[in-house]
Amino acid sequence: MTIIDFIRHGEPDTHIHDDRLRPLTTRGQRQSHAIATNLIYIPYTAVYASPAARATETVQPLATVIGKEIIHDDRLLERQMPDWVVDFPGYVRKQWTDLTYAQAGGESIVQVQARYQAFMQSLPQDGVVAVGTHGTAMSSVVEMIWPGHGAPFFSALRFADVIRVNIQARKLVSLMASRPFSVLGQTMTVAIDQPLGKAYQERAQLIYPVNCGKVTQIVGGNVEKQDAYVLGQKYRCHPGLETFRQ
Repeated sequence: MTIIDFIRHGEPDTHIHDDRLRPLTTRGQRQSHAIATNLIYIPYTAVYASPAARATETVQPLATVIGKEIIHDDRLLERQMPDWVVDFPGYVRKQWTDLTYAQAGGESIVQVQARYQAFMQSLPQDGVVAVGTHGTAMSSVVEMIWPGHGAPFFSALRFADVIRVNIQARKLVSLMASRPFSVLGQTMTVAIDQPLGKAYQERAQLIYPVNCGKVTQIVGGNVEKQDAYVLGQKYRCHPGLETFRQ
């Protein structure tokens, strides 16, 4: 099994506009040293990084304390953006809605996934590696493993966050994150359209045993609102009660 710890870069100095040369801030440097402290006892066989300065600087303290040279790989660079985007938030939303979308000069999420998939497939099958990387790129990996959840993951992602991906027989088999980034562990609003006790439309003798509805804030892997079930008799919904928040 190959174990990969993807480490998002620390806080970058956004006053430097060159994407490859942008360094960490003082806070980002502290975050990089905290990563080294937290991960020092993991038996890494290699440390990789995007050639971007902020990604390399983030894993440099870790590489130093465990005695590894950083291996740079262009496949680990962040998603390439077009030269100019008027509506950046709108562009990002469209990319996560249509994973193949990109303006001229930019990369789609699918293209980023292809780079990262090629990188992961090239690693030794018994390797344990640390990878200094970027937010959208990490989110594209999450999207590969859990379709429909790359965008929620990106929204919850912080600087210097870490996720672990396990690969077995060249296949992505599991993902571990340090905090919930989707409906798990979160307070969500569920729109109940089939309340507990309601009869099925097609077969009146069948009764819904739980409240059935949709999570209003996120889209599931089938590009529809995420299905949700509210369990327990005390949560019986009555006519006119359409939402439940917990």
